[in-house]
Amino acid sequence: VDEVKNMLGLDSATLAQEMSVMGESYREIFIYRATHLARPLGQLSLFGAETSGLMLLGAGLMRQGFFSGDQEAYWNIRRLRKVAFWLGPLSILALTVQVIWLWGHDFPPIMTFVMAVGFSAPFDYLLALTYAILMVLWASARNHNLLVLRLAATGRVAFTNYLGTSVVM
Repeated sequence: VDEVKNMLGLDSATLAQEMSVMGESYREIFIYRATHLARPLGQLSLFGAETSGLMLLGAGLMRQGFFSGDQEAYWNIRRLRKVAFWLGPLSILALTVQVIWLWGHDFPPIMTFVMAVGFSAPFDYLLALTYAILMVLWASARNHNLLVLRLAATGRVAFTNYLGTSVVM
């Protein structure tokens, strides 16, 4: 466990130093981050590909008219239901098998990390696609529902907040 903590920069001394810096001014935080690029760049290499892939998946679906409310022009509703019916449970089953394997081997740190970051990635994408399909099907069935309009507004605010935070950080 200590090996993984040191590899990720989670040892006590590093965490104490970061906590003290985070109480300083934004300038000091920026200087600290600029001079300690190894961990942020490492995290970017691990999670940047996943985030980029999910963003490309969403952008592709958006260009196809998937989220426009007129998905019947490009997407067959019956086909979407079948895809969601198979992708969701299969993805959950695959992720459950990974967790059971880890549990049976007492969660070895390196394998837990590898499975969380690597082996689960294809199923994370499939599950994200399943959630998108289910949300579009739900929204299309209740097009003029007040709850759908409120959730859409909340989604736009959350997306704007996400983009703003990404730019600032």
